[in-house]
Amino acid sequence: MVKKCGECGRTLVCDENLKLLRIIVICSILGGGTLGVFALPLIGFGLGGVAAGSLAALWQSLIGNVAAGSLFAILQSLGATGLGSILFGTFGAAAPLLVGIAVRYLNWCDDEQHKDQHKDEHKDEDKELF
Repeated sequence: MVKKCGECGRTLVCDENLKLLRIIVICSILGGGTLGVFALPLIGFGLGGVAAGSLAALWQSLIGNVAAGSLFAILQSLGATGLGSILFGTFGAAAPLLVGIAVRYLNWCDDEQHKDQHKDEHKDEDKELF
């Protein structure tokens, strides 16, 4: 469960939330990288060309002659050379990492804004103890 600041309700920067964020980022990197590696072959752009009965084959049948430099031609080239797996695997692994880093700095409460208020509350508690 994500801990929230009791004062402002935003996600609180704490060990539990950071641990959860790390788990999400690591799973995203592994999942994104794996999906990226297999993306082109799953669509039908393989090392042997366009796979029969695949989405790529359907796409090719719909467009007819493939123009050089078109998106289809680029994907076909990336699939045939194996570079697509490297490119999409790397991007699939890096994108969630960048998102995770960005999330760390978006609208999280580090409790610094409320420290003075918390100090005042704790002073009252200290007075009651003595």
